[in-house]
Amino acid sequence: NKYKVIEELAKNKINISIRFYDPKNEIMDLDIRENNKQNFEEKYYPLLLPWILANFQKAVLISENMIINTNINDIFNENLDNQIIKGTKDLYFIGQLSGFKKDLLGKYENFYKNINPYDFVSTDILYYNLDAFRRDYEQIKIIKFIRTSKFINKDIDPINILLKDKIGRLSFNWNKFTVVDKTEFMIMNVFIPSEDYKEYLANTDVKIWNKRKLGKKEEFLNQIVQNLYWKYAKETPFYEEILLSKKNEEKGNNNINNLNDLLN
Repeated sequence: NKYKVIEELAKNKINISIRFYDPKNEIMDLDIRENNKQNFEEKYYPLLLPWILANFQKAVLISENMIINTNINDIFNENLDNQIIKGTKDLYFIGQLSGFKKDLLGKYENFYKNINPYDFVSTDILYYNLDAFRRDYEQIKIIKFIRTSKFINKDIDPINILLKDKIGRLSFNWNKFTVVDKTEFMIMNVFIPSEDYKEYLANTDVKIWNKRKLGKKEEFLNQIVQNLYWKYAKETPFYEEILLSKKNEEKGNNNINNLNDLLN
């Protein structure tokens, strides 16, 4: 049972448990495919989290490509003040706005009025005040917002546009973007504004590494991140599968089928 195997990941961990839940009731009759046939409802979970986790006051939403190297409870020491969510700047997105993706900034300025996309936070990690979210917004109106709105980027735009004046900042220590390939190398070293890059470099007490494009060719990947990735991979029941997949990728073919092939 794959669910049982994943639940075992939390075994013997002090403050972690793993549960599976299908939020079909919380998303109501929402059919994302009416808006875009290539998108799935999961893209809008960040907007519906206060009702998915209806009995919780605070929560942290983390994407699948993050390497957590701290006690995640520490994020609850961050002061939410009057904000509904906190997140970090998205350097990859900022680099695209700053010239890597031609005309993207103009597209945002024309598409959305009175919105500064440079203020957007990454959706890779979001720290929520769920009580405040439910207080200020109704679930049915969030559903209507999703169904009737058009977005340029369905990953990052919806929550940033809805909550634009109620979003705080986390330091890059909570989302340390790491370069994986030539594209990201160009964005980080050429297109990111110097102020943002200096802020990024100044944050050295890294709690969570963001390993985007997980599984892609890692030409530039930080050695610290590689070591952490394999350290934690070894603690999972999927280590052999991950290792085989990596070796196949390096060979550029699919003729390694088991660990015996790998060891020979």
